Amino acid sequence: AKFIENGAVELYHNGSKKLNTKSDGVEVTGEVRATHLNITGSSSITGNVGHGDNVKALFGAGNDLQIYHDGSSSIIRNTTASHLYIQNSGGNIDLQAEDHIFLKNYDGQTYARFLEDGASELWFDDSKKFETTGYGVNVTAHSDIRFTNGNWTGDITNAKIQLHNNILYIAGGTEGIIFREGSVDRWKVDTNGNFVPATDSSYNIGTNTIRVSNGYFDTLYGDGSNLTGINTDLVSD
Repeated sequence: AKFIENGAVELYHNGSKKLNTKSDGVEVTGEVRATHLNITGSSSITGNVGHGDNVKALFGAGNDLQIYHDGSSSIIRNTTASHLYIQNSGGNIDLQAEDHIFLKNYDGQTYARFLEDGASELWFDDSKKFETTGYGVNVTAHSDIRFTNGNWTGDITNAKIQLHNNILYIAGGTEGIIFREGSVDRWKVDTNGNFVPATDSSYNIGTNTIRVSNGYFDTLYGDGSNLTGINTDLVSD
């Protein structure tokens, strides 16, 4: 040991200094081992902090937040009935810089991106497949939405799409289903199951060149003015 007048106290091991006092505390050269370390003020660590398997980094008065590795998986756990936030706010003054949040694997492949004041994105094999937009959601070009066959579930009064018994069901709201082109209503399935055009006498089923093979009707209604291919003598008022 050395005791320096008006200065440091130094402790040595086998001729090598390991600890010395200084004006703002102590300095250690080498490793510090302790069964318990209680830091009541701020701390600054410039090197790595190692934790063995199932050795947890604990945060909060009740150890509410835990970060650890259990030997096979890495875990971030909130142990209380409260929210777990992942926030990014860099306070950038450069208007070109944005405070995004990325989820990536070790090799840098993107799983998800959460863009400041913008989209939330889901990726597959480092390729974006799905994103939120200002008007709803968007599926990336050359991608699709697929449904796995299963049992019918949920409240049928709510609109939904589901594959059940290998049949794709489209359940509308309480006012039926409307098929729209752009901003124009074309056809509607109303609450009674009727398939009706949005505008009277405006739309056809088939065309002159692309026709329906057969039509089966209990009753055929028309004004009788344009019955091409039908014997008008057989049509009564």
